Amino acid sequence: MLTLGTVIAFLQMAEMFYEPIGDMSERYNLLQSSMSAAERIFQLLDEQITIQSPDEPTHVGKVLGRIEFRNVWFAYKDEDWVLKDVSFVVQPGESVAFVGHTGAGKTTITNLLLRFYDIQRGQILLDGIDIRQLDLTELRANFSIVLQDVFLFTGNIASNIRLGNTSISDEQVREAARQVNAGGFINNSAAGMTPICMNVARGFR
Repeated sequence: MLTLGTVIAFLQMAEMFYEPIGDMSERYNLLQSSMSAAERIFQLLDEQITIQSPDEPTHVGKVLGRIEFRNVWFAYKDEDWVLKDVSFVVQPGESVAFVGHTGAGKTTITNLLLRFYDIQRGQILLDGIDIRQLDLTELRANFSIVLQDVFLFTGNIASNIRLGNTSISDEQVREAARQVNAGGFINNSAAGMTPICMNVARGFR
């Protein structure tokens, strides 16, 4: 007759036997998912670049910010139009909101403004200049996108505000944080920051 100790020892050894098998199965599933993701990534990297800067771009210098959509038609595929003959003007300093159901074209308008896609008909003008005449880097440098899903990159608060732009000074970092009311958050989190972030945080006190 088995004793309680023998039963417990048997169960523990059986668990120890199956645990590596379970680990192997989990790693195999992870490998399969990684291979599938890698395939999609390489497909994206192999896509040909279709939207490029013109050979002789127009330089706008300091942008005032007047945006005009003039009789814009756009479809992601063939003639399944997302935008049909859309026209509007946003004046410098004016705040505008686009409201509508999913698929109405709200995000599409932003994508077109930054030339992530090119329109099929009409014009999009920035300060009276067709954006297709502008250098892509110069065009996109004049816009900031606030994503719906917030994402923080590895690093500190200052590096996330700079987003790789080393020309942004510490004072500009502080000012940007002030404008979005992040000063309190930075001060409260200063204890867990790297020295760079703590220097930024001191500027709020």
